[in-house]
Amino acid sequence: DIVSSCEYPEVKNGMRRVNVQLAPVFVFTRGAANREPTIDFTYFVSVVRNEQILMKEEFPAQTQFAANRARVIVRDDDPPISIDIPLPYKAAEYEYEVLVGFQLTPEELAYNQRWQGLGR
Repeated sequence: DIVSSCEYPEVKNGMRRVNVQLAPVFVFTRGAANREPTIDFTYFVSVVRNEQILMKEEFPAQTQFAANRARVIVRDDDPPISIDIPLPYKAAEYEYEVLVGFQLTPEELAYNQRWQGLGR
């Protein structure tokens, strides 16, 4: 999930912009065979327009499962992520996407590609 808000600051020098504040929320579940309490992961936030990546930033994160718990919820909002997007013309804000996802290592990507479409 993503908790987010958008603000449209005053126009300066004829340039409109939107400021996006966001805090990603991740839910992790530990399987019965996993005894590791620590979760290390990296996620990214990117701005895309017309399928072109205009900005991408990675965020390393870590959390732990509490004792005897198989689920943990992480909300990364300290501080929230702030993105300032210039808007070259009226209604340009509808052309932009802000995407959040897990940054995979080459090994994780290969694993996912091997199992894609196999019902797993």
